[in-house]
Amino acid sequence: SLDYRRSILKELVERYKGREHISIPWNGDMLRRIATPELSDDVSKYLVSAETPEDLKLDFLMLVAHGRLSDCCSVALEMLCDDKASKSIQLYAATAIRDAGTPGIRRQAYEKLIKMANPSSRLIGCVVEATFPGLISTDELFQLLRKVPEIRRHSVDLPYVLHKHFEHALTLDAAIPVLQAAIQLLREPPLIERSSVSKRYAWVVELVPLCLHAILSSSSVPEAVVGVVVDAVGLLESRNLYGWWDKPLRGDIEDQLAANLDRHAHVKRAIYWRRVERHRERYSGNPAIHSLNGSGEIANFSENDIGWMKNAVVAGLIPFSDRQLMLGHMLALAARNGSFWRFFRNDLPPIIGADLHQWLFVAKWKVNQEYWPIKWWFLRQKDNGIGDRYWWDTQQITAQI
Repeated sequence: SLDYRRSILKELVERYKGREHISIPWNGDMLRRIATPELSDDVSKYLVSAETPEDLKLDFLMLVAHGRLSDCCSVALEMLCDDKASKSIQLYAATAIRDAGTPGIRRQAYEKLIKMANPSSRLIGCVVEATFPGLISTDELFQLLRKVPEIRRHSVDLPYVLHKHFEHALTLDAAIPVLQAAIQLLREPPLIERSSVSKRYAWVVELVPLCLHAILSSSSVPEAVVGVVVDAVGLLESRNLYGWWDKPLRGDIEDQLAANLDRHAHVKRAIYWRRVERHRERYSGNPAIHSLNGSGEIANFSENDIGWMKNAVVAGLIPFSDRQLMLGHMLALAARNGSFWRFFRNDLPPIIGADLHQWLFVAKWKVNQEYWPIKWWFLRQKDNGIGDRYWWDTQQITAQI
């Protein structure tokens, strides 16, 4: 009955009055059975009472959260904003507001938190769970994330909370602006040595794969977003290759990203040309296909990419030198899969038609592939001084061995 429940709360306060540390075993089901809206006034009274021990106030805040006592959330909001309250009280008050608060109360929690001088990362994570998406915009979200104190590598509080929350709450409409803002924050100086990633906000990379997953899981990726997606993929690959932030061990989201990328040919094409341009700037030459794939890459090129490469060459919208480069990469991908001659008979004629230069290029490429061991041997001997007497002596000694 209601009177019995009130007597339980009153007995707890009177029994533990003046105690500093209290440990009462409870679980969510137990609190839900006790909680009822008629107890809201009693719980609010005990929360503001100076006679109620702090540990018992924490239990009452969990009663508000599990029992969905929304009428008590105005008191929880006051406790959240109290500068004299402990960090535990503030965190439990934010949890109660997150689970039981009305949209108006949750919005007020954000407005109060944004004015705090040094909120903890756990408190920020709880308020983000309570307000985003729906109650605050992307700009307001990142205004709050800028207040996060330094997060070291191997930290699990805020990155883990945001990962779990965004994994279920992030929609396509929210993912695009969040990804854009995350990339901008990751570029803020000071930067990690030999990297273009912010030293203070490197942890924000935890949000990037979730945003990418929401975008790439859609039926189509808008052209205006392709550049942002390519930048985001490059950031994840940089993290995997250089280790400026630890790769999360939970889930197989990067495998899902690779599979989803294969569904969007225009995104894969943009990644291809970005890597080609990067290779040309660094080495002043065209890359081989294996140079575009690496150990840390999410978007690897395979025989599945021959289709969009063929369409790009046939369309003739790229310069002749780029068409030859892409043709060579198609030949390499077909040869790697053991289907070179099938590609040669069925796919190659429609691509290059009667263009003699292209056929000569294909013939030269095939000769280089078939006879590269001989070519390599002659180049090695040339570097070692083929023809001089020391070279002949070396060959005789090698033959005797």
